[in-house]
Amino acid sequence: MPDGHLLPHAQEALVSLGSELPFGRVAEHLERMLGVVVHASTTRRQTLAAGQRVLEIQNEQAHPLAACPEEEAAEHMAMSSDGAMVPLVGGVWAEVKVVAIGAVERRMRKGEEQIVTTDLTYFARMANAATFADQASAEVRRRGIERAKEVCAIQDGAEWIQGFVQSHRHDALRILDFAHAASYVCEIADKLREGGGHLPGLGGWMASCTGSSMRGQHACCATSAA
Repeated sequence: MPDGHLLPHAQEALVSLGSELPFGRVAEHLERMLGVVVHASTTRRQTLAAGQRVLEIQNEQAHPLAACPEEEAAEHMAMSSDGAMVPLVGGVWAEVKVVAIGAVERRMRKGEEQIVTTDLTYFARMANAATFADQASAEVRRRGIERAKEVCAIQDGAEWIQGFVQSHRHDALRILDFAHAASYVCEIADKLREGGGHLPGLGGWMASCTGSSMRGQHACCATSAA
């Protein structure tokens, strides 16, 4: 089917599926569900065209003077940034930077109070740190990070993330995730051990941390502290 000949509901289904599935499978789903026959190349063109338009709109909204839809900000919010390596065409890998933004709430479950993060949204770009921080401005503004009463920033301590937080919410409470915190303490302990010193009490502190995902690093730190 030639581009531009899909009814709106079929176009929406094509783009939605095309953003999550291989283009060939999208064509199969459309034919089975809607009786619409398209070629995989059509699915690819129209999905990429829709994605390009969304990209343009988001970049326009990132301008400080541009109009941008804004939600009512939650009183307490959290944002977390990181980089992830993704495979590209031709066997090449590249880093994509992403920020997750959510509302922080207190909830009771089975008689116990829990702190949970809800209403998560994500913004990602394959760009350098400065460009990513600039382009993420629209999503940060839309969610109301600068309007929230309090914001925490969960991160791994990377320098570019410090700059991201500083530019969007300089007074955010920085929270170093436990995995990286333990790793950094391990490195310090190793350096001290190499020099003939040690960190008093480190072994006991690490032994008290029972998270299963950190057991290997616990052992590392306990050894370094011995």
